[in-house]
Amino acid sequence: MEKLLVVFEAEVESLKQLKTILGAHFLQYEINLCTRGDDALISAIEHQPLAVLVDNHFNGMGGYQVIRSLKNSEFTRNIPIFLFHDFIDPETVTLALKLGADDFVRKPIDSIEFIPRLQAQLRNAFAIKELRAASQRLNDFSVAATNAGNSVVIINADGMIELVNGGFEMLYGCNLEEFKMRFGANLFSSELPSVTVDAFKRCREKGEYVTYFNVWTMQYCCSNAVISFIGIKSKFHVGLNCVTTLFL
Repeated sequence: MEKLLVVFEAEVESLKQLKTILGAHFLQYEINLCTRGDDALISAIEHQPLAVLVDNHFNGMGGYQVIRSLKNSEFTRNIPIFLFHDFIDPETVTLALKLGADDFVRKPIDSIEFIPRLQAQLRNAFAIKELRAASQRLNDFSVAATNAGNSVVIINADGMIELVNGGFEMLYGCNLEEFKMRFGANLFSSELPSVTVDAFKRCREKGEYVTYFNVWTMQYCCSNAVISFIGIKSKFHVGLNCVTTLFL
């Protein structure tokens, strides 16, 4: 369940109003309440909320200081922040924007305006969170593919080679450009040996793990080298002297 962090002084009227709104319209979120600004950063790091709702006035650290601490931490700087303020003038808006606030809410809270604005911000925050997670997965994959001891070949849906790693060059004794000159850039080409075409077709269309004998080596001419093809979307096949093919 996604979380929202509410940083408000306990028992103030605006907090009571906010809790009523969240309880009625945002039941899908777990609400974590922090009544001291000094504890807001620790709570945000621990719970990783989808958004932080901050009152500008409460005991301890003030609202601006909370925003500053959240935006200065690598663990919380991407979490959107709503700042609740008694009045919103150009000076207030300018300062809060410079510190990193993403939206403003005037107190007392107008639920008709606040509810759709928070819903829109949470949709955007969730989409951004998903994109960041996907980006991190791609980065992890890139690092793993680059450093893998076995050969990794990444091809797109049309069979064109997009990327190879260092293991590819070690296995075949040539770089990608040399490989393309000899065998072509399209690994789905009907000009390739029928056993190779069949192997790619089986792992591309059926997700099968295919192992067969092949002699795709240039400098070292290792006859009967065992070549393994596997169609993968989100996991790696690790093995010695094999080629892992990832279909995009």
